[in-house]
Amino acid sequence: LTRTCAPSHPQFTPFFLPKHQSNMAKLLILAAVAAVVNGQFHVNVNRARRTLPACTLQGTCNVQASIADQSVSCGTNEVMVGLDVVNQELIPQCNCQFGFANCDMEDGCETSIFVDKTKCGSCDNNCDGLPFVDLTECRFGSCGILTCQEGMSNCNLDASDGCEVSVNNDTYNCGFCGRNCDNSENVESSVCSGGECIISTCEEGYANCNGENVDGCETVLDISFNDCGACGNSCFQPNTYNQYCSNGMCNYTCAPNYGDCDGDKSNGCEVFLGNDVNNCGACNNTCVNSLNQEWICEISDNTGLGACAPKGPCLDGFADCNSIDGNGPPDGCETDITSAEYCGRCDHNCTSQLQANHATVVGVSIKIYLMYISLFTVLNRLNVSKNCVVCNIRVHCIILLLTFLLVAVCAPGRLDCNGFPFDGCENTTC
Repeated sequence: LTRTCAPSHPQFTPFFLPKHQSNMAKLLILAAVAAVVNGQFHVNVNRARRTLPACTLQGTCNVQASIADQSVSCGTNEVMVGLDVVNQELIPQCNCQFGFANCDMEDGCETSIFVDKTKCGSCDNNCDGLPFVDLTECRFGSCGILTCQEGMSNCNLDASDGCEVSVNNDTYNCGFCGRNCDNSENVESSVCSGGECIISTCEEGYANCNGENVDGCETVLDISFNDCGACGNSCFQPNTYNQYCSNGMCNYTCAPNYGDCDGDKSNGCEVFLGNDVNNCGACNNTCVNSLNQEWICEISDNTGLGACAPKGPCLDGFADCNSIDGNGPPDGCETDITSAEYCGRCDHNCTSQLQANHATVVGVSIKIYLMYISLFTVLNRLNVSKNCVVCNIRVHCIILLLTFLLVAVCAPGRLDCNGFPFDGCENTTC
């Protein structure tokens, strides 16, 4: 049997539907028009086909004219994606527009999930609940962090865990994200405190001499002129020249008459060798006082360097009698010139002079005495001495005068300068 369905109500066909079109085509056109009106060109053809009324045995279709007269639409921020016919009523199929959501479960998609930070990306995503975050925003459906709480930072750029890093004490993000204290120049170990990298230890041969943690251990101690071997140990030392640093040790040459006698490179050539009796001319060269004579260190006229020399003459009562023109044994003033052998000076031997003078006196006295006895004997024989007292006196006076004259006669090369007969002829010159 062949059946042909024909509309039972000719007025059902709207003016824009050709009368020769089938009911299926007409329904599709209606769905397309409704989709265009709502900005959606997609039509669920299969669903529309399933909702078409079936033909009756009488060959008529049970499609009411009221369907064509219905007006359908979606809610706020919704788009139509299809139509359903339920009990001869058009039911639109609607979805939220891109970037919107129906969070209150009422008609329309009222929430912009692209910008609403309390419903960012989804109805249950609140950006304000992120840890250690002060200000947030919603960026195209994703939470964004504007500012963190003080001392915190979002170093992993993941807003889901908020500002997760404490930049005040994080060694790998110290002060700001990505600042790794362990990566500081020539640093062996360090800590983060108050957002600053604090250097604990430097690598061997390096030091943080400028006290700045930002540039690490910047000083090379092996060759640094101002920090040689240790911070602050400058090779520019007093009384030196040709200074340089090598292997952490200062090297220099001492200026003339200066010496590095303590071996301490930090104070240079600290000793003046021109007047130091313990370091005279050279380190540890001591000027030793001689017997009864003080020695000093002074600049030599010959060499221009420090040399030991006597401070002055011998102490009172002493002399250097075994030295000729300063060339003799270094025994100082060895001679006591208050003795008879060295009376007042080295060449004044009172002992030999007195002995000579005494020998002369004794010899002369004996001769005078013998002459006196002979003369007195002669006078006695002539009976002069008994009767002439004056003659006796004269004889005695003559004898005494002759004695003194003979005593005053000095040996050749000797002189009696003080006129005192009892010390003999005490000088060679007066």
